[in-house]
Amino acid sequence: MKPNFKYAVIHRHRECYPLKQMCQFFEVSRSGYYKYVKQLVHPQKDFELAEKIRAKQEVCQKTYGYRRMKLWLDSEEIVKNPKTILRIMHKYDLLSEIRRRKKWRHMGEDKGSGHTGRCGI
Repeated sequence: MKPNFKYAVIHRHRECYPLKQMCQFFEVSRSGYYKYVKQLVHPQKDFELAEKIRAKQEVCQKTYGYRRMKLWLDSEEIVKNPKTILRIMHKYDLLSEIRRRKKWRHMGEDKGSGHTGRCGI
């Protein structure tokens, strides 16, 4: 279970149960919980850029990695460091999907025939 989910449960039940006991039960630190609460109060500074990246990923069907996304953002006159773009894409789960290569086969071969190519054996 992800820590953010645990922190959300703790935050939801903070008035019913002692914070220290809930943190021990979920095996998370109190400082991590307070960092989560602080994050709730302040809006995310990268949220607007993440929404632009999300919209582009929907259009290109998640084929753009952070390098191509950087080039697209530059063409949109949004200048960001590539590492920043990678961090945002990782944080909001916007990374590109890895496309696997299709297996190469000779023309006319059947998948399950088991034919070795030798005649008469």
